[in-house]
Amino acid sequence: QAGVQTLNGIQAMSYGRIRKGGTGDDWGRVERQAVVLEAMFQRVRGMSLAEIIELAPKMLKYVTSDLSMFEITKIAVGLLRHGMPEIDHGRIPVDRTWDYGGKNKQYIVFDLDKAANRLHDYIYEDIPLSVS
Repeated sequence: QAGVQTLNGIQAMSYGRIRKGGTGDDWGRVERQAVVLEAMFQRVRGMSLAEIIELAPKMLKYVTSDLSMFEITKIAVGLLRHGMPEIDHGRIPVDRTWDYGGKNKQYIVFDLDKAANRLHDYIYEDIPLSVS
């Protein structure tokens, strides 16, 4: 049915990764993945501290981290005390910094060093992923 849907994990993963049946090119897939991540973030945003603490061990078995459960719990408490951050969506290479390559334009061409610098600036200097 048309309209808002609630998906389970496998359905959400399938929706985010699908490439066939007129669903768009790779850019369409990127946008669908962003929709899934945003929906997951909004779901967690509405949870209580107890629910987040209960959810953490279930999720952490799929994550590699050097943070302990205690450290993660402290972060969760901080988020609830100080407010959840907003999701910032972007991609690298950013728009207008790449071109299609190949005889049939089957791949994109971009400057890897410039893309790495852009990512560094975004993470460490808080510079948006927009074109300068």
